[in-house]
Amino acid sequence: MTDMKGAIQDYTEDIRLDPKDSWAYERRGSARSFLGDRKGAIADFEKAIQLDPNCAWAYYGLGNARRGGQTERQPSQLLARLSLLIQTMS
Repeated sequence: MTDMKGAIQDYTEDIRLDPKDSWAYERRGSARSFLGDRKGAIADFEKAIQLDPNCAWAYYGLGNARRGGQTERQPSQLLARLSLLIQTMS
């Protein structure tokens, strides 16, 4: 098993060094999601999207983190945006 708590610490340090690193937010969100920290994961995915609206993996992670939870947006809306991004990148 991967050390997700260690990964979160590493990504947090990356973010401290470069607060505009959308990839670090996306990766930390994935690690938080893996550990069941949905609120933390959602916050990280949203920040990654804010920094880079074309960060497709952040949309994917956000949709997954929100699936099954009570949130203000539906995962289908997020996945539709992801699909549109993939089409424009092709």
